[in-house]
Amino acid sequence: MPIKILQEQRRVYEVGRIRTGILVPNERRPGKTRPEKLGVFRFTSRDQGALAEVARLYGGVPRPWADAPVDEQWEVITEAKEIGVMVPPGPQSVSQWMELWSGGGCQRRCDGETEQRRNVACLCKDTPGADPKDLCKPTTRVSLVLPDVPGLGVWRLESHGWNAAHELGGTAELLATVRTAGNYVPALLRLEQREQVVDGKTKAFAVPVLTWQTTVRAMLEGPRTGDLVLPPPPPRAVAAIAAATAPAQPVPRTSPRTSPAPDGEPAAELPWPPKVPQDLVAHLMASTDLQALGHLARSATQARWMDEYVDTRFVEESITLGDAFGYREAELRDLGGRS
Repeated sequence: MPIKILQEQRRVYEVGRIRTGILVPNERRPGKTRPEKLGVFRFTSRDQGALAEVARLYGGVPRPWADAPVDEQWEVITEAKEIGVMVPPGPQSVSQWMELWSGGGCQRRCDGETEQRRNVACLCKDTPGADPKDLCKPTTRVSLVLPDVPGLGVWRLESHGWNAAHELGGTAELLATVRTAGNYVPALLRLEQREQVVDGKTKAFAVPVLTWQTTVRAMLEGPRTGDLVLPPPPPRAVAAIAAATAPAQPVPRTSPRTSPAPDGEPAAELPWPPKVPQDLVAHLMASTDLQALGHLARSATQARWMDEYVDTRFVEESITLGDAFGYREAELRDLGGRS
């Protein structure tokens, strides 16, 4: 007989986060940062192996997350605007609150009527004209399973916008019915570009949206019929399967890579595979697109070299190989080097 408490622990274990933005330097306030929206999904996790698999499936270069709030974590800015997911059963899969956060943590959590932490009337309703920073913001959290990434836990998507609150929240009642039935719901998570005119200026932004990959009937009857519908696999996974099933081709023991050289000089050939972390530095500097850089990063991650110190042209002192990948990725993005 299953142990119920263990089932609940597995259900709510959080592998990592799915994010739609990143902190960047604030030009108006030196030394400070500001949030900036991305047009693609960003993943963060303590599980380095899971992040490496996310990068393999959805693109990007996994690297240490320098500004992680707790523990040692990894991050990857993918190339994906659309991801196949599963919404798990259970009360933790979707939640919506009005929340106020500060340096001391969550100060208020309201449902629009009652402040839950103190069990009093919602405080924001009685403070007209208050500073916006002192008011609660809509907070929508959705726990999702990535069926193509190893692990039994969930990845949490969190949004603080009204658009996401209305659109993700618009599915809450249907999800409640399906969760009660104990079924997993196949869905497509995507970032949709929107525009809004504020004070005469057009503001562009991306909104996370969930769309279902099956009918309501199939979702509700799944537990009774035993049918489990999965979202389509990522294109990169399909390509990998096709490559794995293709007729084997002879592979040379070394695959020379060519490094850019000054005008008038012959290009240098880089031996492959690399024997030590420093060997990868020349390869990453010779990479001209993010896809090639991603392949190198996966090799470095599998070899457990990302934390090894290497010498580069980026800074005078030695830095970790993971940081070197980060510098080169930034260069390629600045140059428009996305493949």
